[in-house]
Amino acid sequence: MQKAIAATQAALINLNGDSGGIAYSSSSKLVICDLVFRGLPLGWQAAPVPVFLRIQVSDMNKQTRAAAAAMCVAALLSGCGGEAAPGGLYDYDLSEYIELGQYKGLEMPPSKYGLTEQRVKERIISTLVNAEHITYLTEGLVHEWDGVYMTYTETIDGETFDSATAGTLIGSGDFIPDFEEGLVGKSVGEAFLLKLKFPDNCNNVYERDFPDGYDPPDLSGKDAEYEITVNYVNRTGDLADYVAKSGGYSSVEEFVESVRNELEETQEWLKRLDREKFILKTLTETSTVLAYPEQEVNCYIDMEDVPNKNYAKMEGLPWKDYLMLRMDGMTQEAYDKWVLEKARQQVAKEMMFMAIARKEGLEYNLTVERVLEFIIGDAAPNPQ
Repeated sequence: MQKAIAATQAALINLNGDSGGIAYSSSSKLVICDLVFRGLPLGWQAAPVPVFLRIQVSDMNKQTRAAAAAMCVAALLSGCGGEAAPGGLYDYDLSEYIELGQYKGLEMPPSKYGLTEQRVKERIISTLVNAEHITYLTEGLVHEWDGVYMTYTETIDGETFDSATAGTLIGSGDFIPDFEEGLVGKSVGEAFLLKLKFPDNCNNVYERDFPDGYDPPDLSGKDAEYEITVNYVNRTGDLADYVAKSGGYSSVEEFVESVRNELEETQEWLKRLDREKFILKTLTETSTVLAYPEQEVNCYIDMEDVPNKNYAKMEGLPWKDYLMLRMDGMTQEAYDKWVLEKARQQVAKEMMFMAIARKEGLEYNLTVERVLEFIIGDAAPNPQ
């Protein structure tokens, strides 16, 4: 396992993983490689080592995504071992350990992902910016689809709520309604005031992924004022000029169609991840773990604990110092509790999918992906 981890060290950005899966974060546009794996046989899950691999997906196509998934699996492919059943893990009556919740006839929520002309435009502009096919402006007026870099102070109900320097793409919808429209036509370098109102049901409208335990303030319907100074603007160059110089496309139309096709594929992939996240959340909330099987839990405790102990040795740190420096100052008691909870979460997920596979007559050598396909196929039609 250490060799597999070492093989991807260069790609690791963050070493504090948490159980979850190969998931997509809409805020950071990252693929996160973690503990729920698609394409692996049930009962042969990969090891929950304390790493996760982050890979930018803003321009990811099918081949890139496949490579990203392969890197995740390569880093974590040594697991607790054993065949699914018989003769391996979970080779017993799971009804004594888990009571399955709802997984049939699920009403999938509408997905926020899908192909839109705005997203196509954003992708084209992103391509031009990444190719540095842009002009840096410190004077003049802000245009639609400019990249605007500004300093602002946000006041809500007469109190300062936020003050920051930030950038946004005009037309991206990153801010509340009418904010970006209010920047268009303003002069670079001049201060101005925008008076706006937050939409009703604000937090749900923006579907932000707030951290666990964070209770965001309800700003629905509140008045807001923004004191803004546009510091500078990045404006993309002529698209036809970029296409002609970049090569590979015979026309602007061919380039745009290529962007549209790749974006549609990516958005469908994100829709799928959205549904899988909803399935896992619903299963977890409605299922009841009656008991945790000791063999499997101990297996995953070892698979978490052994790498950590090895990392401490590799760094020449006493275990107590490693906990302090690398594990956010955990005490031994807190660490043991954390490892146990992670192991139990992983085992609960595996028991749920294994129990569904058995109940629905799916062969044991089928993958988690196949069980997810079964659940999605049995769900009510998605509004989108």
